[in-house]
Amino acid sequence: MLPGYKADPGATYRTLQALEAAGDLAFHWDTDSRGPARKVYTLTP
Repeated sequence: MLPGYKADPGATYRTLQALEAAGDLAFHWDTDSRGPARKVYTLTP
């Protein structure tokens, strides 16, 4: 990261959603781990 830079969590999720809509990301729900389900992203070719 850049010194003094603070990432905007909202921008991160908007970017993930845009990449998913464009077909550049795929995801699955990880329900095997303890705790709540987690959305796991994978880059698509």
